[in-house]
Amino acid sequence: MFPDNLTFSIADWVNGWVDALVTNYGDVFRHISDTLLWAIVSLEGALRATPWWLMLGVVAVIAWHATRRVLPTLVITGLLFLVGAVGLWDKLMQTLALMLVATLISVLVGIPLGILSARSNRLRAVLMPLLDIMQTMPSFVYLIPVLMLFGLGKVPAIFATVIYAAPPLIRLTDLGIRQVDGEERLRRQPLAATVRRAVAAGAAEHHGRYQPDHHDGPVDGGDRFDDRCPGLGRGRTGRHPDPQRRPWPRGRPGHRDSRGGDRSYYPGLWPATP
Repeated sequence: MFPDNLTFSIADWVNGWVDALVTNYGDVFRHISDTLLWAIVSLEGALRATPWWLMLGVVAVIAWHATRRVLPTLVITGLLFLVGAVGLWDKLMQTLALMLVATLISVLVGIPLGILSARSNRLRAVLMPLLDIMQTMPSFVYLIPVLMLFGLGKVPAIFATVIYAAPPLIRLTDLGIRQVDGEERLRRQPLAATVRRAVAAGAAEHHGRYQPDHHDGPVDGGDRFDDRCPGLGRGRTGRHPDPQRRPWPRGRPGHRDSRGGDRSYYPGLWPATP
């Protein structure tokens, strides 16, 4: 036997902490529970009111759009029809409503966290162990504290599903952003600024309010804008899309870009200096 004088219990501390949490923040938990329950019940009522044949048609269209094959579309639609044929259509709509709400919450939580994790190595170092725990621990383990705070019902099922589904979404978002080439990300940043600046300059010149100065016009950003918009610039081949017209000049008078070009051919976007 293990000696009694070396044992201790944290039951009283945990019970006191849970009681204080429920007492002080019970209204907040009730508000969250009522909001989620309202969303689930409303969506469930809408799904139940939908005719069964219309639901089968929607699923068939989605299956055809995803597979572009007749056999998988027929199999998926037939299996859904089989669920209704055995008398489980209402249960199916309840489960579908739960999954739709849980999926929406998972997306709203997972994608922003994945983006932040890809931008911050410190946040990623904190999140990854937590995601490992969430994915490896059985669902009924983290369902216990949710039951203590929200009670039995559909709301704990939503939280259990979100805890299970959010980690892969966070990981995949983080991985997808980190696998993008760093140079490509840097090349896309001035492109957006170039488009906004060019549109603003063209609109200002149209109304006679454009006042160019020595620092107007991007340098490398304009070159990348031309490279990615063959219809407005030279394109990647370096040739005009219409061989009968003269090549696109680079830059604008009085302002040489990084390649020594001239952009005076774009009167609406790059007005000439007086």
